[in-house]
Amino acid sequence: VVEILSPFLCEEYIAKYYEKLSMRTLEKKNAQFKNFPLALYATDAIFQQANRPSGTLLKGKLYFNGKQKLYGYKTEVSVAPTGQAIDVTAHKPGSVSGIVIFLGNLDFHQQALAKH
Repeated sequence: VVEILSPFLCEEYIAKYYEKLSMRTLEKKNAQFKNFPLALYATDAIFQQANRPSGTLLKGKLYFNGKQKLYGYKTEVSVAPTGQAIDVTAHKPGSVSGIVIFLGNLDFHQQALAKH
């Protein structure tokens, strides 16, 4: 069910909002980041805890996040000042750093920051 609904939900709730997002609309709504009023969106990698995968230690190590000392997944989320998510990446194993996920999603960031 998730595989069927996921593309529809992303289109309905993320892509449509992102298409209308611009600095002008944020200024009109007075919806800007307090400390960074000229930022169109903020990006961060989030960690979701999960059970350790069964199998060899080497397989489980891929999902171990050294910072949190937990097993899980990482996802990059970009959020507009209004709180609406405008981009969400596919999850990666917990050992993958946030900058690697960011660089893998560079096409979105370059497109989003291009002047229209």
